[in-house]
Amino acid sequence: MNENIVPEKVLSKFGFCPSATVEKFGVGLIHLTYLVRDGRKKYILQRMSPIFTPGILPDMCAVSEYLSENGSETQKLIPTLDGKLFVEHDDYNWRLLTFIPGRVFQKAKDEEMAYEAGRILGAFHRQLLFFNYSFAKGREGKTPRKRYQKFLRVTAGQHSPQIEYLKGEISRLPDYFLPRRASRLRVVHGDPKISNIIWTPKGKRLAIALIDTDETTSKGNTILELGDAFRSWCGGVEHDSHNAFDMKKFEAAKTGYQDGSLGMLRENEEALLIQAVKIKCLELASRFLVDYFEDCYFGWNKKLFSSRKEHNLARAKGQVALYKSIP
Repeated sequence: MNENIVPEKVLSKFGFCPSATVEKFGVGLIHLTYLVRDGRKKYILQRMSPIFTPGILPDMCAVSEYLSENGSETQKLIPTLDGKLFVEHDDYNWRLLTFIPGRVFQKAKDEEMAYEAGRILGAFHRQLLFFNYSFAKGREGKTPRKRYQKFLRVTAGQHSPQIEYLKGEISRLPDYFLPRRASRLRVVHGDPKISNIIWTPKGKRLAIALIDTDETTSKGNTILELGDAFRSWCGGVEHDSHNAFDMKKFEAAKTGYQDGSLGMLRENEEALLIQAVKIKCLELASRFLVDYFEDCYFGWNKKLFSSRKEHNLARAKGQVALYKSIP
């Protein structure tokens, strides 16, 4: 399929008129995303990755409805003309979401922005603290321990100088595993990277919405969620071999989280945050290296790299560099 063309059948199922325009949008690593303009209105159309089934969509609806009822800006699913949450076409599932005007960044530019990111994630956690909902999809199989086991299986017998170096660094991951029950299980976002935050369109950078709740669940470890968030917000370019962690942004983000969550983070949890960042750096490096061999999961930037494998190798190096830079 030509990724620049959306099938007419998909558009018609959602009720778009023939004059609607479509263009690729964003730089997401998993779903293929388009901006649809229909008259003066804008929408987000996504061709879902096969790794996600339509079974997650009712969960997304429940989360967005709850957040909206509690006064938060949130991205909502728009059903088809016949009331379904997705369109199946040529072995892919397509979904339509509301468009939230604003800016998206690939990097937290300063401490003020890191604070805002922390504040909106804290508010997200706080608002969903008493969300009484049974999620259809859990994330029990995606713990750092499980992903490390997969890394060992996939990379066993793979040898080259650059791979050996990465394997050696990633093998430190078990040294940082959190003590069991180190944090209460709560509703977590699942993918709190900086590019999943919408910011004010103009003027001062204020976080206005947290989007992409594909992996939101009630069985998440808050400390690991924050470790992943701070990894994203306080690091540099993901595939930069000189990627480095910014402790000032980290402190700002932590303060923002406490303010947004109204002090949800306990003292023993706060003491584990840097350890959690190291876990997420090495865990993500392991995932990138796994996909370097499997060559099937993450999207890749065709303007910068000749292949998914090349991009994944650069990402793995960038995450290891980020890990090594953390005090």
